[in-house]
Amino acid sequence: MSLLEVYEREGLVPPRPPETSAEVADPFFRVYEEVTAELDAKCIIGTIQFINERQPALCRSIKRVEKTAEELWQSGDTDERTIQQFRDVLLEWARLHLKGIDLYSEEIRRSRCQRDS
Repeated sequence: MSLLEVYEREGLVPPRPPETSAEVADPFFRVYEEVTAELDAKCIIGTIQFINERQPALCRSIKRVEKTAEELWQSGDTDERTIQQFRDVLLEWARLHLKGIDLYSEEIRRSRCQRDS
């Protein structure tokens, strides 16, 4: 299941391309696909809900970075500097999600250990 599918399943809205021509959105979408590939491979169902409910500071950080990414994407400005800025913001977004995945994985391990003991 991809990160986009997890977001949609949990009723959340990830950064999305603007409703414009493919030529404008395409450089952003390529960067988005590139950056989210690792997240798609590591995504665990329940992670986003865990972050929202149990990690409020991380949730706020993700939302702040998402807002910046969405603003850049919506700008449609495809110059090299903007695309690089978008990539940097998405890398931070991915890093925060990977942190959430790690925290959730640890929570799952702890729960299993408590259940098994």
